[in-house]
Amino acid sequence: MSDSDIYTRIQDTRQRGPAKRLVLCADDYALNEPVSDAILTLLAYGRISVTSCMTGSPLWPAHGERLRAAGMAGRAGLHFNLTEPFPGSISVPLGRLMLLCRSGLMDARIALAALQRQLDDYEDVMQTPPAFVDGHQHVHVFSGLRDMLLDELARRYSERPWIRVLSPLSRPYPADKAAALWLMGATRTEARLHAEGWRYNHGFGGLYALQPAAGFAEQMPGWLRQTANQGLIMCHPATAAAPGDAIGPARAVEYAWFKSEALPAALKAAHAILVDAPDGEPVPPARIELRVAH
Repeated sequence: MSDSDIYTRIQDTRQRGPAKRLVLCADDYALNEPVSDAILTLLAYGRISVTSCMTGSPLWPAHGERLRAAGMAGRAGLHFNLTEPFPGSISVPLGRLMLLCRSGLMDARIALAALQRQLDDYEDVMQTPPAFVDGHQHVHVFSGLRDMLLDELARRYSERPWIRVLSPLSRPYPADKAAALWLMGATRTEARLHAEGWRYNHGFGGLYALQPAAGFAEQMPGWLRQTANQGLIMCHPATAAAPGDAIGPARAVEYAWFKSEALPAALKAAHAILVDAPDGEPVPPARIELRVAH
């Protein structure tokens, strides 16, 4: 019996039926040092499944090499970015991008050039295609961008990466964010993916206000319970709040929670295990002895 089989059996000892399989994805790798440090630690200790990478960041070459050297190439993907203002990269404020996409005025050629460059930068460092693709601020599923992205991935890769979808949403979630995603066409992504045989997650959680007082610790167990089998929950941990990072304080709250005993307990209560893809393999079990440094 393999280690993965043993882990699954352990999770099943007190409940009938197989454990629910969930992907826990940490976004924004290479955004800044505290984010990358947190994600590398949590990956190494089995506290998250995968990470999505910002290859337009000037930190990407060095941080991507650290990720690859840690043996995490199979647990990393591209975090397609059009809104974070990295030097030399295309950047459009989120509100304006939403308006352009919604009105049909977004120049797909500009977005395609950005996608191709980010994929090139990913492959140059990781020496392999991304295992999956999602989007910073969910731009990969916006109307006006979604079809361009899927067309390019299908053209580029014979073995296509799996794609993050944002439906059905797991409660709790902010009504305004859910409405914005619906307005941008995010809920229509799954139909094309299913029709064309793409791999994707089945359910999505982790949507909240990204503020320290927003109750991440109280909401995370609910997402683990509510998200369906083969679903995905996003997170945004960092070891500390970096200067200029608007959600840095919330990132530090998340990191403290993931390093505590709360995650293993919540997984057990949800009768769930972490896997490296919706149809993938279990990641190493969470280590209870991991502690937050004081």
